[in-house]
Amino acid sequence: MTPVTVGLVILATAFIAVAIVYFRVPAAHLPSFLPGYGAVRHTTSDGRALPSRPQTARGLMALLVAIGAICAAWWTTFRYQPAD
Repeated sequence: MTPVTVGLVILATAFIAVAIVYFRVPAAHLPSFLPGYGAVRHTTSDGRALPSRPQTARGLMALLVAIGAICAAWWTTFRYQPAD
């Protein structure tokens, strides 16, 4: 495997991990280095804070980037073989 392929696989693995975090962890409890940390908390009409929800859209985008990186890694494994 080429270094580019290895790098893309590592990148895809990292984005899959980020997607899992976005799907499982509420916005108020995200690590501070991830976008969406400390998202606006919604309140009820009487002022009580509602619990924050997981960041599903951000998780889907991270998963889409991971799929793109996996496809790019697969693409880099092809070798051009001219016909004789």
